Amino acid sequence: MKKTQYFILLTSFLVLFSSCFDITEELTLNKDGSGFFKVTIDALKVKAQLQSLSSFDSTGNLVQKQKFSLDSSFELIIKSYSTISGVSNLTLDTSVPYLYKISMNFSTINALNTALSLGKKNDSQNLYMWKQGELSRGSVPLFVNGMGDGNSYNDLENIKDFINGMKYTTITNLPNKIKKNSNDNAIISSNKTTVTLGLDLYELLNKTSFLTNYIKYK
Repeated sequence: MKKTQYFILLTSFLVLFSSCFDITEELTLNKDGSGFFKVTIDALKVKAQLQSLSSFDSTGNLVQKQKFSLDSSFELIIKSYSTISGVSNLTLDTSVPYLYKISMNFSTINALNTALSLGKKNDSQNLYMWKQGELSRGSVPLFVNGMGDGNSYNDLENIKDFINGMKYTTITNLPNKIKKNSNDNAIISSNKTTVTLGLDLYELLNKTSFLTNYIKYK
């Protein structure tokens, strides 16, 4: 199975049970544009459902009577990230069952974007843009391949019960104090170096709220 198919498979399960999933991405940026990125996928609420699912073999066919596990899907993502120049210290923490933490260091924003765009419909899409003193984040949630891209209102209503209630949070740690923040829903920490934005996935896909944010810092 191609790498893209693994990402789509993972996305399908995330969407199926997303009403009980919480996703948190955290970016820590250094002054030179390098940094640390971590994404946490909390699926503890649907542990029983996930354990009852079948898994897939290398051809994409169902393998009956085998417990489905997200572990292998995330392990494949880590392997894919490891091929990218500028990405290092990749880790997958599965010490707590059904709580997945993927982290990595990146030497440039371009390296991070290359990793995070794997498996998406447009591999050249940049999630982040950076230049000295400025950082922008795009609108696309991680692990939601193509959703909200051209979907009609009726399409979103059909999956509303599945995705409504999924919490998607971004945390951005800057090297200096924030001077400007474009997203009114974002919360700035008391020391003015961290921006936190917590939103509902249905609202994101329905475009009534946005992950998009432009941050200017000293």
